[in-house]
Amino acid sequence: MRSAILAAAILLMATSAGAEDDDHVATVGDIRLVHAWARAADAGMSTLVFVDIDNDGPADRLTAVRSDEASGARLVGITLVDGEAGVREVGNLDVGPGETPLDPGGLAIELTGLTRTLAEGDETEFELTFEKAGTVHLHADVLAAEATSHPHAGHRH
Repeated sequence: MRSAILAAAILLMATSAGAEDDDHVATVGDIRLVHAWARAADAGMSTLVFVDIDNDGPADRLTAVRSDEASGARLVGITLVDGEAGVREVGNLDVGPGETPLDPGGLAIELTGLTRTLAEGDETEFELTFEKAGTVHLHADVLAAEATSHPHAGHRH
């Protein structure tokens, strides 16, 4: 009896650990999206969302970004002009085989006109549409407004 209870407890812990990982990974076709996160921001403002895109298949293209929690969503490149950070729209993004990071050093998803405040510790949702793989719904952890990486950065799923 004691062995059965111990086995059930171990199975429950393993299942819980797997469920936790599911919050950090979304897949569509051959594309895995890992560790999505956003910076905290007030309602009416904009925020940047970051995610690692892993493509295990043929080249694809990110063609659309959408969020019910913002009046607009677009793919942007992060710029630095005269010491001031900014963004510029980049349009569609070719996603070749391998890794394509959306990170504070290069590309991001900009959500504009937030419909609610995104506070540190919250979660936000958005969708990405790929030309071949299709549309995927993601959850992103909301980190501090000055965050520079997801706390699990470098951790493989």
